[in-house]
Amino acid sequence: MKRGRIKALSISCILLSFFLCGLAVLPPTVQASTVTATVTVGHLPYAVAFTPDGKYAYVASVDQISVINTATNKVTATIKIEGSVGIAIAPDGKYAYVTNSVSIANGYNNFVSVISTTTNKVMATISLGGVPTSVAITPNGVYAYVTENDLINNKNVGLVYVISTVTNKVTTKITIYGSPNAVAITPSGEYAFVVSQGSISSVGNVVNGTVSVISTSSNTVTATVTVGSGPSAVALSSDGEYAYVTDSDSEVSVINTAKNTVTATVTGLSSPNGIALAADGAYAYVTNAVGANGDNGTVSVINTATNTVDETLTVGVNAYGVAVAPNGEYVYVTNFDDGTVSVIRTGTETEPTSSSSPATPEFPAQSLTITLLVSAIIVLSIVIIAMKKAEKSKLGKNNKRKPRISKTSWVNHFFIF
Repeated sequence: MKRGRIKALSISCILLSFFLCGLAVLPPTVQASTVTATVTVGHLPYAVAFTPDGKYAYVASVDQISVINTATNKVTATIKIEGSVGIAIAPDGKYAYVTNSVSIANGYNNFVSVISTTTNKVMATISLGGVPTSVAITPNGVYAYVTENDLINNKNVGLVYVISTVTNKVTTKITIYGSPNAVAITPSGEYAFVVSQGSISSVGNVVNGTVSVISTSSNTVTATVTVGSGPSAVALSSDGEYAYVTDSDSEVSVINTAKNTVTATVTGLSSPNGIALAADGAYAYVTNAVGANGDNGTVSVINTATNTVDETLTVGVNAYGVAVAPNGEYVYVTNFDDGTVSVIRTGTETEPTSSSSPATPEFPAQSLTITLLVSAIIVLSIVIIAMKKAEKSKLGKNNKRKPRISKTSWVNHFFIF
C-alpha cells in the first residue's frame, strides 16, 4: 500500500471517528407526542388516576368506575358507583378514594367511596354535606383532602374535608371562600393548594378566582393567591416549587409556592379543564374543552422551562381529566362527551422499568452513546493495524531489519507526513 493512500485513509478515518464521537454526545432526539389508543369507558368520564406501579388507570364516570389495564388499554373491571367525579389512589396503591354526588328526591346524596384496588369493591362510604368534587391524598397516605363545591346553592363559601384514611372518618372541616373544586398536595405533604371559583357576579359569571394555601399541620389557611376567573384545576411540580392552575380565561397561572405569588401566565389555551405534570416536571399537560376552531377537545403540552405551549394534540370531545403515567411515557385523558379515554404517547425518552407500565422497549440513549464510542475506537484500531501491515510489507520488500516501534509511534503515523 502506498504511503499516500495510507495518509488519505488515516485522515478519512480520523474525521469519521470525530464525527461518530460528536454524534455520541448529542442529546437524543425528542419525538412528538401522539395519540396511540382510545378506550371506551363509562358515561361522562370526569377524572383518571394511575396506580403507583402504573399497571392500571382508574376512570371516574357518572355511572361507574372503569379499570384500564395499561399494558393492553382494555377495561378489565367496572365498579358500579353513581355520580363519580374525582378520584385519587393512595401512595401504597391499595385503595382508591372517589368523590360522589347522586341526585335524590330532596337534593343530593354526597359521599366518598373507598375502593379496594385488590378486589375492586367498595370497602367504605363516607357521608359529606355539600357536593364533593376533587380529592387528594397526603404523601404518607394518612389523610385525604376533599373539596366541597357548593356553587349550585350560591352560598359563596365551601369546605375542605380532612378524612383519616385509617378510620375513614372526617376529622376536620376547613372553611374556604368561594366554591372550592380542586385540590393538590405538595410532595412534602406540608401544604394543600385548593382552587376556588370565587363569587358569582350579578350576571352569573364566576369571578375572583383564588387559590387557598392550607397548612396540613394546623389545617388552617395560611395564604390566598388571586388567579384568573373560574379556576378549575391545580397541579404541583415534583419538587413542590410551583403550582399550576387552569382558569376560564384560557390561561394557566404559575405560582411560586415559596412566595405564594403568580410569577408567570401561560396563554394560548382554549377553555382549559384539567392539568397534570410529568414526574420530572419538564412538561405540564392541559386538557382543553374545545379546539381552536371549536371542534374536538385538545391537550396542550406546556414546556415548564419556558412556560410556553410546545405542541397541541387533538383528542375527543370536551377533554376533561388528565393524568401522567408514573414512568412519564403516557398521558391518559378523559373525553367527557365521548365517554372515552385518549392514550397519548409522550415525546419523552424515559427508560421503562420493570415495575412501570405501560412500557414499550426503547433503544436507550446511553446504549447509542457507548456503541458510537466503541465504533470510533474500532476504526482507529483498524487504521493502526493497516499502517503497521503496510510498513512490514515495505520493509520486507527492501529486505530491511524490522524496526522497533515505540508505544507512541502510531501517533507519528497520523500527524507527521
